[in-house]
Amino acid sequence: MARRKKTIKNPFEIYQTILREWAVEVSPDMQDELPREKLLDAMLRLFEKLGAAELRAPLNKEIMMQPVPWQHIKIYYPPLRNAMRWQWTALDIPTPSLLSFLAPHLLAMAALRWLAIWLRDPTPSQERLMATMDRDLNRIHIAVQKFNNLNLKS
Repeated sequence: MARRKKTIKNPFEIYQTILREWAVEVSPDMQDELPREKLLDAMLRLFEKLGAAELRAPLNKEIMMQPVPWQHIKIYYPPLRNAMRWQWTALDIPTPSLLSFLAPHLLAMAALRWLAIWLRDPTPSQERLMATMDRDLNRIHIAVQKFNNLNLKS
């Protein structure tokens, strides 16, 4: 009987797999939370999954190998945006119809920033990441409230 050689996935494939799994997972206890808290919990779960897969060092290495700074955004943004779209729907976050298309994009852009912080901050407490996520989610919440106050109809 011939042994099958174990194939090692590259970090980007693992990243995509984790995003696909995370995108459809919602803990039942999150359904009663406020939208901001749902998003914070969801993002913390994502970073826990990325950490458990020990992706910090391989992703950092892959990003640093890009010939142009920020070129990794073209690679890492599309699967993150798609996962955000699914997660946004799964979390059942009320969104004005005009914002429903933009919301996953805006959240994915913020998550790219959070991903960059997570990659550079290996401390267990993740204080910098938590503070940035908290601040950004507050800003997103305020922006959505202001948008709602405009009473625009699609």
